[in-house]
Amino acid sequence: MIDNWLPLDAGLTLSRPSSRTGWISTVISDAVLFRATTTYALMHHGSLGQPYSEAELSRRKMVTIKEINEQLSDSNKCLSNSTIGSIAMMASTERVQGNIEELRMHETALKEMVRLRGGLAALGSEVLQIFISWGDLLSSAIQARRPNYDPRPLPSSFQDFPLPVRLSSETPEREAEHDPLSLIFRNLRNLTACMPKRNSNPTLMMAFCKARSSVEYSLLCLSPFATATSPIRIQKLIASDPLFEVRRIGAFLYTEAAFRDCVAKGAFVRSLQSQLIVAIRTCDATWPGLLRREKSIAMWVYCIAGLFDLDALAETWFAFRIASAMHAAELMEWHEVEELVREIMWTKKLTSIMRRHLWPRVKEFRDRRLDAINDMDPFDEITDCGDANP
Repeated sequence: MIDNWLPLDAGLTLSRPSSRTGWISTVISDAVLFRATTTYALMHHGSLGQPYSEAELSRRKMVTIKEINEQLSDSNKCLSNSTIGSIAMMASTERVQGNIEELRMHETALKEMVRLRGGLAALGSEVLQIFISWGDLLSSAIQARRPNYDPRPLPSSFQDFPLPVRLSSETPEREAEHDPLSLIFRNLRNLTACMPKRNSNPTLMMAFCKARSSVEYSLLCLSPFATATSPIRIQKLIASDPLFEVRRIGAFLYTEAAFRDCVAKGAFVRSLQSQLIVAIRTCDATWPGLLRREKSIAMWVYCIAGLFDLDALAETWFAFRIASAMHAAELMEWHEVEELVREIMWTKKLTSIMRRHLWPRVKEFRDRRLDAINDMDPFDEITDCGDANP
């Protein structure tokens, strides 16, 4: 569970356990951290559509918070790594559930505790540093805000697990500087090509999860909100590439749709979906006709973002975009659209979701010859990133 959402196992291999063994032993030896971790596990089980008790989850959260408060009153434990880790785990629970007020409460406490310890690096545990940094980047993406900490670099050993294809970490310097997304898209295609089946051996599954997390982390670090200090380089990238944010957010949604369960997504995906709508509309207003000319990437982004069954209004918006793009490209059937999106990257799983969920809405618009949706854009009220908050 932990490895599926957060890179807690950074810097190790299955044959040579190191920091992960140390972290797990810490979890097991500390009752409060163990309770916080199992509370997250229960919530995560439910987020995947599995049966669980809301009442039990609420009870566990209340008991965990009570025990954390008791540790905060103990001068010997109040700033310990286990107490900090417990609060970080509770923040992760609220983050996935989309409970923003509770999330902010935990993150405010966490930020102050890290400050009193002397910063993330002073915590010593590389695993805990990455855990907190990763969660902070996710929160900054959800809330469209600057993170509390500058991102911690993932260790090079994060991709030590064997994969059928090796993710690339090298690209011509000029390309990496001017279009870092090209490397990320290349690695996403490699991951798509070697995606293991659910019953694959644990070593291969862990390899894939770690590589996927590495790509996701890179995408988070390229957000315009990704640095606590000055995002000058990222601002230059966005200014030089009109489709930078459209491509970046589309790539992140692709990892969620293709490499995770495309069911019951939380606040993070909802926020990305709304931010993508803002980015698309900004592109339309600033560079009219660009998305129509870049038909492959445009169709791919519309299809990916429309797969998530989170909001009827968003589904309608993306379905209308797909139908409009089909009309402009003189496409009539799904197999023609699929051929176009495969120029970027695609999977059979996504086709199955598309045909079952979004394609009927697309056909409605196509058959009605793209009549206006009540003569208005259903997202007229979404005009800035502040509105992207869940």
